[in-house]
Amino acid sequence: MPAEQLEKVIEANRPYVDGFAAINTIPRQIITPDGKAALPGEGRLSSGTCGYAIGDLAEEVTSNLIDLRTKWKDDFVICSVGGMMNAEDLHRRLDMGADMVMSATAAMWDPYLAQKFHEYK
Repeated sequence: MPAEQLEKVIEANRPYVDGFAAINTIPRQIITPDGKAALPGEGRLSSGTCGYAIGDLAEEVTSNLIDLRTKWKDDFVICSVGGMMNAEDLHRRLDMGADMVMSATAAMWDPYLAQKFHEYK
């Protein structure tokens, strides 16, 4: 979501919520090197992409949310989600200013992620 659109969505919802979580997945075409649908099933050319592939965009959204909160001198909670694959990634988002982080894909691949998070640094 472009920053301008994100600002409109957040501004419209601020009176009704205490925080925002972003992002989950990004719709993308998932194809094999020869251009065929990589995921099985009819109509699966486009799918929600998660994990490492969306890390940079998820970090950008987190930064945009932090900028909006600062601009408005607000205190809404920011839960950074998307593309964090290890303890360092989780800590980087918190260091950026997110209040909390949530991992799904990385935790699925590394059942010790929470332990590594607490042991990091």
